[in-house]
Amino acid sequence: MMRPGPFALILALALATPGGAADGPGAGGDAARATLDAAGQDSCRAQGKKLCVGVRSHSRPFSYRSERMIDVATHAALGPLGRDRYTGYVIKICDAVLTEMVSADPELGIDDIGVFDIDEARRNGRAAGGDIRFTGLGAEFDILCDPATITNERRVDLVVSAPIYLTGISYITPRDFGPPQSACGTRGLIGMVGQTTAQSYGLSALIEAQELPAYKSVLVATQRGTVVCAQEGDPYEELQAALDKVVAETAAAARVAAGKDEATEEAPEPTAPANLAQLPDIRPVRIYDSHDAAARDFCSKQFHYYLGDREIIREQADAIPGCEFDGGVETYTEDRYAIFGKAMQDVAVCSRVSKWQARALAVLTPSAFESLAAAFGTEGKATCEAGAAIDIERRLRVASFFEILARKTLGYPSLLDQAYEETFQDTPKSDKLKTFFRNVRGTPRNR
Repeated sequence: MMRPGPFALILALALATPGGAADGPGAGGDAARATLDAAGQDSCRAQGKKLCVGVRSHSRPFSYRSERMIDVATHAALGPLGRDRYTGYVIKICDAVLTEMVSADPELGIDDIGVFDIDEARRNGRAAGGDIRFTGLGAEFDILCDPATITNERRVDLVVSAPIYLTGISYITPRDFGPPQSACGTRGLIGMVGQTTAQSYGLSALIEAQELPAYKSVLVATQRGTVVCAQEGDPYEELQAALDKVVAETAAAARVAAGKDEATEEAPEPTAPANLAQLPDIRPVRIYDSHDAAARDFCSKQFHYYLGDREIIREQADAIPGCEFDGGVETYTEDRYAIFGKAMQDVAVCSRVSKWQARALAVLTPSAFESLAAAFGTEGKATCEAGAAIDIERRLRVASFFEILARKTLGYPSLLDQAYEETFQDTPKSDKLKTFFRNVRGTPRNR
């Protein structure tokens, strides 16, 4: 393995405490791992990869899977992620860092880096139990290369890069598709992807900005979890009454079966309402598992307003042939993307304790090594017996990733500028985005 820099060593040492915050976004890794394994996920961890990266297949223009094996627009060199046809602004940043890691580390080849597709896991029902982007981080992959917003909760127990992009929540509407007369109809009012900042506070942002004022009461009620779109005399009232009847009949049948009540000839067998499957979906807000599904429904006019991060919703809709839309110009929040990391735990590390000790002695001062050894136990027994063994080499690679990322961000030309030009090409940066880039990496030249 390459000789890590001082920043990487300090970061690896800081991450060395087994366990971590129990309620952070990376917590529950064992549960997430069990859920995914039980569902048959051929995980990156199970394949024995030395570094695993979480990516998205439907989050244009930041992280998605392309139909092509080459970057036609820029002919950029393909890194470990690009070889699997993943591309986008965040992917290009991660690929540049991973490519440098491979070239600098003789023990890390391109085939040693695995990919975990988050959207694929969601599509196949393997992502139960919270936001898999963060429950899976540290359980199924080490680095999250995804347009993920920095929040207070996501800074707990995780490595977080400096901000890499500035965006905000916006919405678009199909062209020549007038506003609905009612928020309650067979076509939804708003569509968004679940487990995103759009779902967390997108509706609040619209309410505070006085957007869509005609539907404010419905948005407020939806935000509070109040049932909306059910009026007296409509088919949903009839359905609710029928369901209540089924519950009562089922309870009565259970009491008879338990011998608590005597059976009566009049007692009917519980049956579901005949019209249950016939009722249309009139929810005002539709939640989707992926932007791909949301964009397809939006472009087929299944709902009126597509809510989400500005660049993502525009790119996703634009990728569907014949989909014309308006809006998506103004943003109602300021969200900063970052890359997140948390090394996976490796129960097989016990057999390699002497190996990491030898390498650590070569790069650490005696006092630093003693601190590191104390954290794991001199022979590694304490962590192994606790079932929470730490893979030092994996942690050092994660730390090296963020060290290289920080250096390439501040270098000239900045990795952020390179990724932007390759992704957005002739699209100029807004004044707000120019200011953001300048604040993160400094001015592009001496003045």
